[in-house]
Amino acid sequence: MFLEGKDFLTVWDIAHRWAGYDADATDPNKLPEEVSYWIHKLNLGYVSKDLIFRRKNGYRVPEDAAFVCKTACKTFQISGVNSVQ
Repeated sequence: MFLEGKDFLTVWDIAHRWAGYDADATDPNKLPEEVSYWIHKLNLGYVSKDLIFRRKNGYRVPEDAAFVCKTACKTFQISGVNSVQ
């Protein structure tokens, strides 16, 4: 299911929420270990096809985009979640 508007959350946002940090106040060059952990787990879920990432416009991130990393995590939304932990 695609979420629009205020319901749109990026990998960056989700990782920060799960780790208990403010996504807007974090310095990407000094990322807390817990946030980095969740970004890694979310990306792993994408690469293993347990999660679907979508761009803000609703288009799916292509499956061959296995290069998803911290630098791109402010761009993608998770639209389906299986167990990632």
